[in-house]
Amino acid sequence: MKKNLLLLLSLMTLTASAQKDGLPDGFLAVELQANPFSNDFNTFKMTELKARLWLNNKHVVRFALGLGMDTKKEDTSWNFDSREGSLTGYDIIQQNGTTETNFKEVRLTVGYEYHLAQSGRLDLYVGASAGYEGKYYSGSSESTESWTRFSKGSYVPYPDLGTSTGSNTSTGSWLHYPDDSRVPKQVTITNTSSSTDYSKMAPNGDNNEHTIFANVFTGVDCYIYKGLYIGTELGISFKHGKSENGSYTRISNRTVTDDGTITVNKREEFNSATGITDTRDLLDFTNNKKSYRPAVNKSSSSNHLKIYVEPAIRLGWIF
Repeated sequence: MKKNLLLLLSLMTLTASAQKDGLPDGFLAVELQANPFSNDFNTFKMTELKARLWLNNKHVVRFALGLGMDTKKEDTSWNFDSREGSLTGYDIIQQNGTTETNFKEVRLTVGYEYHLAQSGRLDLYVGASAGYEGKYYSGSSESTESWTRFSKGSYVPYPDLGTSTGSNTSTGSWLHYPDDSRVPKQVTITNTSSSTDYSKMAPNGDNNEHTIFANVFTGVDCYIYKGLYIGTELGISFKHGKSENGSYTRISNRTVTDDGTITVNKREEFNSATGITDTRDLLDFTNNKKSYRPAVNKSSSSNHLKIYVEPAIRLGWIF
């Protein structure tokens, strides 16, 4: 902030000596924010469209509208194979997943400025504003897993060379096996899949937020060239925010196949808003059941009162 103020004072000094006195004529201005000392390469940013409407040289109406939208998709994959070095059985596991997060943001601000003093290229004012900010989340996730287990049948270890071949036990290292000892005797395949839809929340747990705010402020503009001006503001801000209770619905399926025969085929649906889990056995409907666990309400509210300073210099043009 000190750097911004120093830059503003320097430009004010230069323009005061280079420009004649008097503010430009005009009734509408648009703005963006500029931070020449930014370390994150965001020297200029325009998160919302800001405009000021001059009713006369003392009274100004200001308004701002911000809209944002973002979609993030993440794919994951994991594989496991224990065949190497296995003598009694091994597993092959394959997992895949996709998560998508959708985010929307809207911000609306209206305000009023009273311009106290206009001297040369400087314009000092006070004012107040109020507005609404909403953050909206949704998303989905899908995952699949295939777990194949190869089980070996029993085998008879052959003793080391040099011991009696008539015995089927040995105190030495068992290095020799029947030729079929590595042939799987049973194959078990477990497939699971899960699909989740999120409402009023993101997969990472962020919930919809609604905020109303009110500010009182004072600021100064410096006109550096015709209708081009820079400015900064400081003030007091009050915010009241509320976080919604998001929910999700997850549907899971699980099948188990032993040597080609399906032994398990179940479908499970869970709704976080109600806390109800509906389990259905597609092989034996007598095993169908519903269970309940208390639903968790994650809604919350908060209030904030603070002094604020614009983190960047306002850069505007008056028409």
